[in-house]
Parts: sequence; structure tokens; C-alpha cells
Amino acid sequence: MLTLFDLERFEGKAMTNFTGIFQTRFGTVSMIQRGRNVVGDYSDRGRIEGKIAPGTARLEGTFTNGTRTGRFSFTRTADGFDGVWGWNNATPRSEWDGTLVKDERPHLSNAYYEGTYETDFGPVRLKQDRQAVWGDYGDKGTIDAQFDESSGILRGTFTNGETKGRLEWDLTPGGFEGLWAWRDERPEHRWNGTKVAWNTPVLSTYPNQDIVNDRHDRALLVFSSLAISPNDWNWLYEFLDDQGITQAMEKLRRSYATIIALKDRQASLRNIISNLRKLATDTQIREIDMIVHCHGFKSGALRLASDNGTGFSDVSGEKLEGELKNLGIGDRLRMVYSTACWGAKTAPFFIQGGFTCASGAVGVNTNAGTEYPDFLNRWRRGEGFRWSVEQAYEPITSAASDAFASTIMGFSDVNSKKKVFGNSTININSEEETRHARAS
Repeated sequence: MLTLFDLERFEGKAMTNFTGIFQTRFGTVSMIQRGRNVVGDYSDRGRIEGKIAPGTARLEGTFTNGTRTGRFSFTRTADGFDGVWGWNNATPRSEWDGTLVKDERPHLSNAYYEGTYETDFGPVRLKQDRQAVWGDYGDKGTIDAQFDESSGILRGTFTNGETKGRLEWDLTPGGFEGLWAWRDERPEHRWNGTKVAWNTPVLSTYPNQDIVNDRHDRALLVFSSLAISPNDWNWLYEFLDDQGITQAMEKLRRSYATIIALKDRQASLRNIISNLRKLATDTQIREIDMIVHCHGFKSGALRLASDNGTGFSDVSGEKLEGELKNLGIGDRLRMVYSTACWGAKTAPFFIQGGFTCASGAVGVNTNAGTEYPDFLNRWRRGEGFRWSVEQAYEPITSAASDAFASTIMGFSDVNSKKKVFGNSTININSEEETRHARAS
């Protein structure tokens, strides 16, 4: 069978997609490509930074290994890359080949600005979460910036006492070269830095060390209605209702501009649809994700609170799909993660209703206590949806919880294994044009 690489090669085009995780003789190399620019991690040793030569499949750049630097040249192949490397400015000659093991956008830990620098104007300590960079400008003020992967430039603001300025920095193998200016002037004055420590610094001036600034265009709706119908296990379902909301708020509150939580009687179909419509009216929100905690059935139906506020209502998958379609916001709807039993029966209705991807359990779902928090952590870090779902599933603990539900709780058809539907390569940072382009 021909691969995409083979087809492009036969058409005389160069294969230039370096986004993914590659296994090499020197450890894992994880890279992200935007245009011709590529940044990445060299295992836990350092970072990769390079640019693809025009009209070729050759990536050339620099890497760091602790305090040492080197040069490399990678040529993309059907199953990875053929490469060479050398220390410092020596011509790369030593073999460094890689095999592609994941073609999803990886979470990078070494590639960007986190660390401590000695600069032209004193020490700078920086932390980073995805594209957001923030930290201390000595004891003078703070830094808030965004890393632009397409240009490789960090742009943002700094404070010096009561005065505010702008900065533009560009990474180098040993630190950064940059410019600055006061207030809204164009940065023209030199501000260079040398990296003196790679470890995560302790911030003393910055008021909130955990702030994330790249979340303004996405929102999350999470609802939980497990305890709305009488059941011998309601004490457990009430606990799970609380945890379903709490875990999402605690782990994702810095990753979304808006999180709407609907619990118990609030979790009706009318409220769910109404709040999705409300989020879509915000022109700043481009991506809407949803997390589902409720009872599910083999038919694909979900048990939600009734619209009149009393009792419950079993909503068919067809009804759910129709309501979502009627919203007309399929270009905003992105991910659905569900802990419902037989969620794999409901997931296709979410996809047909407009969501880009969805997941759900094959049978009765019992492993939410361990799988759900792990999924949230992985999704928050920028790992792909399918990867996050599959890696969060622990066979040993899931087998134990499935056995407990079957033998002690008396459930049949217990199977917590998840299926994933739709364009499952997307991650928390994927935008509308990206996720639909990949799906087509």
C-alpha cells in the first residue's frame, strides 16, 4: 500500500512533515513543525531548533546536550529521518537516524525559554506552559509573553517598576538575542541573554507563578448527572458527580477562558444546548470542548436531568444529534470525553452532531477514578486526543475495577476499554482550520 510519503515523492514533491515523536540511537526526539520552522526536545538532554531548506525534505539546525551545542541535518524518510550530527560548528558527519513512533503533535518540555538567564540588564527567570512564557525581570518587575512557533519569536511585555515596555526575543543555542522598547514603541534596543540554568526557576516577583496566557479562544462545558435517579449506589454516584466537576475545574481552569459546570438538576438537555449556544455567541471563543459524566445505555441514550427540573429524562442519541445539528455551530465544537457506560454507542452521535472527536467505553465503565484524572493531565499538556485516551487506560487497574463492578456490584457487560471516533489527532491547541484540514 502506498503511503502519503510515497505518493508525494512520486509526484515530485518533498515530504517535509517533521511533527511527531522519533526514536533514535541517542534517545527520543520530539518535534513540532510550523511552516519551515521546527522546534523540539532532544530526550531530556536539551532542545532541537532548525529550519527546512526550501524545496527539500532536509531539516538543518542546532541541538543542545546539557551545556554543549551541536549541529545536525535530518532528511525526512517514509518511516522517520536519516541524519548526521557534529559538535559545535563542525560539519555534521556522525550518524543520527530516527524512526517515527507517533505522528501526533508532542508535548515539549525542553524546547523553549524556561530557565534562568544573565542578560544585558540583569537576571531573568522564566517559566513556560506551551506558548505562554512568564517570569521575573530581576527584582525590577515581571515578564509576560507568548512564543510564536511559526516565527520562532517570543513577544510580550515587561515591567520595570511602574513603567511598562515591550520585548521581542529569539532563541540561540546559548540563550536569546532580542530587542526592547518602552511602552508601545517599536523594539529597537538590544537585550541579549545567556542561559545559566535549565531547571525550572523559583519566581519571587511574579504574582502568579502558574498563569497560562494562551487559553483565550477556547471554552469547556462539563456536566455530571449520575445521582439524579434513585439507585442503591447513589452515595457513590454523588461522590463521582462532585469529583467529575472538581477534577475538571482544578486541572483545566488555567487552560480554558471559560468553564461552565452543570451538575445534577442543572444537567438537562435544554441547559446543555443553551450553554453551548451561549458559548458560541462569544466571538472570542473558537473551540468548545465537552466532558460528559452521566449514565449511558446500549442504545446510545444518555440519562440527563429532565428539562422541567424534576426527575430525569433518557435522551436518545438521535435526539442529541438533532439538537446539536440545530445549533449550527459545528465549526466551534471540538472534543467530547465521556465516562458514561456504553459511551462508544453515543460517541458517533456527537460526531454527527458536529464535534470533531469523541470517546466512550465499550460497556459498563468502571475506571473513571484512575483514567479520568490522567486523561485531563495529558489533554492539558497538549497530547493528542487518541493518545491521551489510550495512555490514560491502565489495563491492570481497569481489570480490577471491572471485576469489582461485575462480581460485587452485580453489573453485566462490564468493559471500561474506550473507543475513539472522529479526527483523534487533535490536541487542546488545535484550531478549527487545523482540525478540519486534517480530517479531510
